Amino acid sequence: MTITEEHLMALTGADNELIVKGDAGDSVTMVGGEASGETRVIDGEIYNIYPLGDHGSVLLDDDIIATTTIV
Repeated sequence: MTITEEHLMALTGADNELIVKGDAGDSVTMVGGEASGETRVIDGEIYNIYPLGDHGSVLLDDDIIATTTIV
């Protein structure tokens, strides 16, 4: 799956935050995103936080393979 800032804004509410659940067999590419080094625990699952665009973020299950590209 590939996520851009435009996708993020279209898929999220006012918080502009997208939670992506998955496992080690999954991968996500975030165009314009970068790893923040921060995590959040939701329902016992660890999510890595990737700011995307000026006002949004993707919370990615820590089992998922993440790729970021800079635009």
